Amino acid sequence: MRVVSTNLSLAVLAVLIAASPAHAESQGACVLNSKVLANGESAATFESASVPLGQSCVAVSRKCSNGILSGARGYSACGAVSAAETSLPPRLKATPNPCIANAPACRTKLVWQPNRYGTKPVQIWMRDSGQPGERLVACAQGRFEKEMPEIPIGKAHEFRAYPAASCEPSTADKGALIAAVTVAGLASEPKYPPAGVGVNAVTLQNMFLGRAPNGDGSPEFTAMSERFARKSIADAADAGIPYLRVGTGGWFAPAPNPAAAANHALSLWVRAPEAYWKRVDLMMDELDRHGIKIVPVFFWEPSIYTAIAGETTAETLRNPDSKSYKLLEKCVTEFIARYKARPTIHFYELTIELDGAANLDQAGRCEKKNGAATPACAPVANYSSNDVIGFSTRLAGLIRTLDPSRPISSGFALTHSFDAHIERTPESTGRPDWAPDTKEDFIAYAIDMHEGLDLVSYHPFNGKTNNERLGVTGNNNADFIAIAKEAADRAGKRIYLGAFGDQDPPVQQAPDALFTKAVLEKIVELKIPYSSPFSWQLHWNPRKSWPESLEPGITDKPIGYIWEANRKLGALKPDAKSVQPDAPRVVITWPIGGRPLQRPETVYAVASAAAGLGSVTFSLDGGPEIASTLQIPFHTFALDPAQSAQGQHTLTVRA
Repeated sequence: MRVVSTNLSLAVLAVLIAASPAHAESQGACVLNSKVLANGESAATFESASVPLGQSCVAVSRKCSNGILSGARGYSACGAVSAAETSLPPRLKATPNPCIANAPACRTKLVWQPNRYGTKPVQIWMRDSGQPGERLVACAQGRFEKEMPEIPIGKAHEFRAYPAASCEPSTADKGALIAAVTVAGLASEPKYPPAGVGVNAVTLQNMFLGRAPNGDGSPEFTAMSERFARKSIADAADAGIPYLRVGTGGWFAPAPNPAAAANHALSLWVRAPEAYWKRVDLMMDELDRHGIKIVPVFFWEPSIYTAIAGETTAETLRNPDSKSYKLLEKCVTEFIARYKARPTIHFYELTIELDGAANLDQAGRCEKKNGAATPACAPVANYSSNDVIGFSTRLAGLIRTLDPSRPISSGFALTHSFDAHIERTPESTGRPDWAPDTKEDFIAYAIDMHEGLDLVSYHPFNGKTNNERLGVTGNNNADFIAIAKEAADRAGKRIYLGAFGDQDPPVQQAPDALFTKAVLEKIVELKIPYSSPFSWQLHWNPRKSWPESLEPGITDKPIGYIWEANRKLGALKPDAKSVQPDAPRVVITWPIGGRPLQRPETVYAVASAAAGLGSVTFSLDGGPEIASTLQIPFHTFALDPAQSAQGQHTLTVRA
């Protein structure tokens, strides 16, 4: 029987590689901290680059006598630092980032904050966008602050800090990156879109590719999942939703080896890029047809790139020449080149909560769970906050060279109550610091993590320690959003609540969705410009939705809250209809049409609305009604092939 379905962070020696000491000494002069001292001239230096708070820096005078400096090596500056600073990891920052100038090029100042790294030598190397290799631009011992070479508008430079024995180029340990930051040159600020509440539609692109929900990419499954995706977009339009946050790098990673990744959506892109992009075109066309924008998230499923390339996530983050990063770079470049001229793009987002695993012992956890020899742990490697900052600014730099007109969000969650503490003493040290952060810890960490980005990202959910911290109590209390917004305000940036919702219990088990309601009320009160609850019509498979899924007919209250928030924010389109569509939309999701039916299968369908819906009925081959249900999702009876003749049959569902 074959079934056809119908309907649808002190101070410092800093040496810039510059004047030749040999040449200076040949004239009887000396070079001290990159400055030339004439014969007989003296200069003040310091015994150390930093001293504890309450102590004084000790100055030392050094005199040049016929090319020879008196006294021991000194530091050009000295400052007092707190005990907290000596426990912080080092940071490499750039200001401004990005640099903006109405000129052919712009300049940025690079700031090396050594913190606990102290006065050990560090070499700063620079990569030009689009150019191979790195060149040494500076060496630092202690705090470093120096203007860097000009960055052409439309280009990006990555600055990378390596440990070194001295300032000689050959002494750098190029395999032990400490920190990195990328700066792009822009002619103007990006243009920010209007405020409004969107929704997550995380698997939408995969649905057009036939890989979601839990699809195999076959023509039969793709036909069903595309109908489901079109219904989801139409439903969002009817609910007055202005934009969707969509994963463009796949959803649900395969087993961590290239063979198991073969059927992943991105593997289709590797094998047949034009066929892949034509399917994505269908999604963009449908979004345009309904006047809905998209926030594409490029690094949604990091492990898929490592699975295809046979590398680890840490390699992707740290090494711009790794195979996995090159894959990501190519995919992002093709996406932006193809769609940047369309009105569909709302703004760009880099990752899905990449910050969440930073400083945690992911490798150790995997081995403890699965065994050290398991292939599942092959791509798993620990990474730090600095790795995340280096990666995110590099990817943002790439995006800015391709499309400087739109802002960029990180996609970070900032959901751990211990982020700043665990960064100081990571889990892999065997003595992790799980102590809760202070408000200033949180704000400083959030600002550092969003170096070089336009939007500060925070994902509030109820339960555990996400929303209940720093004096905020109550499972449905959304007041922590004000602290997150304060971090964004201090950084001079806007905020994006990229994912939020009722999680404890999940929204489908919380009819009044009180946390979702509280978040939306706080969004209106604080004038949060961008936000998107999690998640719109998200299904595990064709027969089961996520308990956090927003489904018309099941979660009408929170959908109504979104409508009301958009009304108050002035984000509703004039032609937005109502929370419920005028006419129901129905799609049979199981069994898959066009496939042989060899045993009894329960029939499943999704419908746009249940309010006012008398029933959903099923019939076979245009005959009389064989089942009717009011249950959501709609599933009611087992279709038994033994009850019909062999051959093709048509199953129809009406609502």
